[in-house]
Amino acid sequence: MRNITINFIMGPFLPIPPIKGGGVEVYLYNIAKELSKKHKVRIYSRRYRPLKNRERINNLEIIRLGGFRKTRSRILDLLEEVLFAFYIFFNVKKADVTHFLNLKSFLLFLLNPRKGKSIVHLQVPFGGMTSKFLRFADMLVPNSDYTMNYFKKRANIKNGKMVTVPNGVDIKQFKRGEDADKVKRRYNLMDNKIIGYVGRISREKGVQ
Repeated sequence: MRNITINFIMGPFLPIPPIKGGGVEVYLYNIAKELSKKHKVRIYSRRYRPLKNRERINNLEIIRLGGFRKTRSRILDLLEEVLFAFYIFFNVKKADVTHFLNLKSFLLFLLNPRKGKSIVHLQVPFGGMTSKFLRFADMLVPNSDYTMNYFKKRANIKNGKMVTVPNGVDIKQFKRGEDADKVKRRYNLMDNKIIGYVGRISREKGVQ
């Protein structure tokens, strides 16, 4: 494969590197670092002190623009997402492929006459008019077959335009813990079924 230029457009609320957390941010940051070994990669992220507005890590360039703290108001958060999308629209450089985590930025991207190929990352199902515009992306990447089937029906996406890519982890960061039975004996749980969950407790995670 020839060397290409790839843009990653992140969201307005969490910085890259993901020093404030964010599972998707961790995931995409690691993908960007891996791709930068062979390609020119840029990440557009929110501005965050004490991080520099521009930073280069080997062949990976991070451009930090205006960003926001997430509020408890859905309307205010939506306005902040739209404003961040305009930051992206006026500052993003041309690339062969642009990978979007932020859907509002993708919608404005459709107006860009210099746009290259586009990929939209789909983490959770959502409705509304915005889902109808997903068919204009060159590729959609849902994180599960459930999410893929949801958008196939909701947004009338054709076969071949979506590829399920489950969220992954860097297994080098983890090591095997104690034996499961040993832990269960310690907490007197030998006769109980144990369910593990790692993630934010919120409705869209499907914990219920």
